[in-house]
Amino acid sequence: MNRVERLAAFVHATHAGDIPDDLRQKIRVHLVDTIAAGVAGSTSPEALRMREAGQGSLRGRVMAHGVAAHVLELDDTGGCDHSGVAVVPAVVGLLDAQSETTLDEAVTAVALGYEVARRVQFYLGGYPKLNARGWHSTPVCGPIGSAAAGAKLLGLDAAGIADAMGIASSMMAGTWSFKTGGGDNKSLHGGLAAASGAESAWLAKHGVQGTRDIFEDVWGGLGQVYAAGEPDAEALTADLGNRWVAYDASIKAFPSCASSHRLIQLAERRLVAEQLDLDSISRIVITLSPLVADMCGETRMSRLETFRQRQLSIPYGIALTLTQGSMTFDGLFAQPSAETTLAALLEKTEVVVDESILSAHGEGTVSVHSGSRVEAFTTDSVADPRCNITSIEQVLDKAEGMLRSVAMEERFEPLLQLANAPGTALAAPFFARI
Repeated sequence: MNRVERLAAFVHATHAGDIPDDLRQKIRVHLVDTIAAGVAGSTSPEALRMREAGQGSLRGRVMAHGVAAHVLELDDTGGCDHSGVAVVPAVVGLLDAQSETTLDEAVTAVALGYEVARRVQFYLGGYPKLNARGWHSTPVCGPIGSAAAGAKLLGLDAAGIADAMGIASSMMAGTWSFKTGGGDNKSLHGGLAAASGAESAWLAKHGVQGTRDIFEDVWGGLGQVYAAGEPDAEALTADLGNRWVAYDASIKAFPSCASSHRLIQLAERRLVAEQLDLDSISRIVITLSPLVADMCGETRMSRLETFRQRQLSIPYGIALTLTQGSMTFDGLFAQPSAETTLAALLEKTEVVVDESILSAHGEGTVSVHSGSRVEAFTTDSVADPRCNITSIEQVLDKAEGMLRSVAMEERFEPLLQLANAPGTALAAPFFARI
């Protein structure tokens, strides 16, 4: 067997009882979190446009759900990067064809989708290397993970699962050009990853064959195209079933890029607590890794005109937190004028690159200059907030807050029912109610 066939054989042979209990519970938590993010984002302009454009087709429905779940930047991270928006909408969208599927079976398909998507990312060099080449890893790695999940849900054999992943390899794309160019592309990436995987699984179910050389060292292989000829072949299939990389996924605490979370937490827990006199601040220096500085270091108001651009700016997030006490949707949605305290703080902010910081997880320092006084705050003093939301109760608290912020509290009860349903219950009715 070649590499894609080994991966497909693993997906086909793995059942609910083969997945560690704590991982199955974790994936159930991520499932509820992703559905909640999709409900909260469902009335956004991007999601409404997608729903209108894609109504009536499997691809359109799944894509609209993926866009809705990704648009507010509250979906999970640490997977392919955003495995939830790639995998969950594909599985939910295909439930129409599998009405007898139980929640345990749906969770198993989702868990395997997370596992495959994360391993594909590692095969292509991991998040930092993909990012440095300009690729957004969610729409690059996500389609193969969602194809594997969809094919598992549809009950395909190992050959059919391999076909689905091979078909999905022709739908992998998405770059970081949206950071400067704007548009809806960032939100679309979640939807495209999900829709491409669901469509690939559906095509494989109906006999369409996919290439089997996607992970081989051949001209046109994914390692040649996305990893500059240096893929990590060992990471793709090593210790399958024994070492679960799906554990890497984590749930967001703030509606912003995951690389900003530790610094936003630092601002909220330390800087706000200092009760700084904002008018007396003369300079703010934020030290970041090269990767995070490129991705999330924008300070110029002229480049922060949209909600999406503001979400991706650590300097904006820190200034917003200093002026409002926390990062809020209202603050991100509002277009600040040049006369505001927030704009003044942003004008005084400088980003410094520290080559010794290699991580993409937002480690760094914030130095606040006020007269002759300089106070330095480091992320070492706060825990990564993404490690704090791990239980179903915590994710339900997050979901309730999300829905309240967009005036959709009435949609919380069906989420609660999904969270508390037994694994033997049929899955489709719960998702239909949501």
